[in-house]
Amino acid sequence: MRTLTEIIDALGRPSRFDPAPVDDEARRAIFNAARVAPSADNVQMWRFVIARDPACRAGLLAALPRPSRPLFESAPLLVAALGEPWFVKGSRREQPFFMIDVPIAISHIVLQAGELGLACAVEYDLDETAVKQTVGAGEGFRAVAVLAIGTPRAA
Repeated sequence: MRTLTEIIDALGRPSRFDPAPVDDEARRAIFNAARVAPSADNVQMWRFVIARDPACRAGLLAALPRPSRPLFESAPLLVAALGEPWFVKGSRREQPFFMIDVPIAISHIVLQAGELGLACAVEYDLDETAVKQTVGAGEGFRAVAVLAIGTPRAA
């Protein structure tokens, strides 16, 4: 098993993904890593929505900047990362915790994927309205990122 330092050293945005699907066991491990990420008052205000059908994948891809689309299109697993904005009562009310906590959960996903030999690409520059409409997110949620996860294709 690789050490955390080795995983971090190996991280990087792949140039393409292999089309092989991410198996159920790996998906469970990846999202379990997000589940245990720290959050303000342990509220875990994130939601991760897997794009399972072609229409959802197409909607998420269309919400990304054009230069990112080919890489994300090659990924076997696309995920929308959403956050529920709220403030911890009586403490630092000006702090948008979801913009801190969702990226922390994403970092847990990236690290767990790395341990499993998978790679992640994360895109924060997106059409938020399009992502929310695509995944059916309610009014109370913000679209934070789209993740592409899979086995990096050898150059």
